[in-house]
Amino acid sequence: MNQFELLQKAHAHMQAEDWGLAQSIWRQLTQLNPVNGEYWEAFATALYHHSSYYEAIDTYNKALELGAGRRFMNAYKMACCYAHLNELDSSLEWLECSFELGFNDMQAVQTDPALENLHHHPRFRSLVGWINSDELSRDEGLRSDLQLLVKQLKRLGYAPFRKVTEDEFDAAIQKVHDEIPQLTDTQVIVEFAKLLNMAGDGHTRIISSPERDDFCRNTPLEYYIYEDGVFIIRAAPQYESLLGSQVLAIDDNPIQSVLDAIEPMVSRDNLQWVNHMAPFFMRNIPMLHALGQTSGLDKVTLTIKDMNGDQHTVDVTPDDTSPIWYNKWYEDEWLVLPSLPRTMRQQHRTYWFEYEATARQIYVQFNQVANMESESLADFTQRLFAFIDNNPVERLILDVRYNNGGNTYLHIPLIHEIIGNKTINRDGHLFILIGRRTFSAAMNFVTLLDRHANPIFIGEPTGSCPNFVGEGTETQLPYSKLNISTSDLFWQSSWPMDERIWIAPHYYVPLKFADIVAGRDVTLEAVNTYMQR
Repeated sequence: MNQFELLQKAHAHMQAEDWGLAQSIWRQLTQLNPVNGEYWEAFATALYHHSSYYEAIDTYNKALELGAGRRFMNAYKMACCYAHLNELDSSLEWLECSFELGFNDMQAVQTDPALENLHHHPRFRSLVGWINSDELSRDEGLRSDLQLLVKQLKRLGYAPFRKVTEDEFDAAIQKVHDEIPQLTDTQVIVEFAKLLNMAGDGHTRIISSPERDDFCRNTPLEYYIYEDGVFIIRAAPQYESLLGSQVLAIDDNPIQSVLDAIEPMVSRDNLQWVNHMAPFFMRNIPMLHALGQTSGLDKVTLTIKDMNGDQHTVDVTPDDTSPIWYNKWYEDEWLVLPSLPRTMRQQHRTYWFEYEATARQIYVQFNQVANMESESLADFTQRLFAFIDNNPVERLILDVRYNNGGNTYLHIPLIHEIIGNKTINRDGHLFILIGRRTFSAAMNFVTLLDRHANPIFIGEPTGSCPNFVGEGTETQLPYSKLNISTSDLFWQSSWPMDERIWIAPHYYVPLKFADIVAGRDVTLEAVNTYMQR
């Protein structure tokens, strides 16, 4: 039996969880091909599940030496092996090694049954940030959370001191530590957000924490920053009359001062992401109150100019029906401005396309780098390009203005199809609509097309840069129950010397609310402007 046949059998036995036969075949494969680290890692996995822990340790070590998979995971599995063997000191040493190499899921460590016999050990509890909140005072608890935040940022963050020095960061940490007794709990959260922003990337940030009441008390409105002001574009039914109103002030604070107060909290790769995120922070009354922008916690008073041009004030109370700050479209409950263009109403759909026969063009809206339950992104890609191949299509308009990311690995088939299609991948036949929300995995998508295809970008600058620090390791701070994300990976989808702060459009289309009122999608219209040049 040759190596290819052995490899097929090994994978088949792994899939069937037949660990005895799997480890036997992987043993043969690693003897025939000792230079492939992935074979050693698979061999170690089979040994581990076969309870051959000592041999699994040696084999994981070999995979670690060859750089197979994620190095921290191989170290972690060695820690699990030693724990199964009740060799706790060795288990802790390898667990610490895995953390040093970047192991990033502390909650998983705390709940992994393989490590259960370490739970009593002080070294283990310190390593994973396991505290008994009931034994701590309020100030002690928040300071322990601060300590864990700093530990995670310094341990996991990818070059976290690119924008500030470590001494400057440590001074800011000490200031927050000293001020905790004088701050409210929400003010402490605000300061934590500002500290995470100092890392200088859009993925290192506080994230929605449903266990905290202050994250759930949001006004049931959605704001958007246009060139001509901040406007209400969606609303719960009880506030339908506010749709289309311009927000001039919140509790007598001019809207620009509110945005200026929010800005230091917003982690970002560039200022476009601040324009995207600031309106979501504006919804959260406790955060605004902690920033000194509201007089109370039970309501806000908005000074607005309504659709008739009349200026007046209105009280808005928070509710807990929309705790997620972004990434959710409240299509079932909320109302949108009647004049909102159709292309802007479909953001809740992961991906879709339509054909315009007279123009011989396909419009694709790609809103999340994810798989739908009904159709995977790969299957959607096949269906899309089968249509292109079998119909008179001359142009592809790909709209990623509302795509803030997902799983980068999933969009590779779509990238390949675009690059390989001679009808689409030529000057004047591939248009990509971009904007402030184009971020993360979607940023990788447009960067790869910028590098390998012939796109014409239309719209606003993207919300991230071509090469950026991304991903996000989530940690829940034990005392406050605040969730934070720490970025641990550098995505270099462009050339190494590419230092652009964003991908700029070839045709810049500033967004104005007056166009929305007129029912116009001026970014999409700009494609026709380009074609008529």
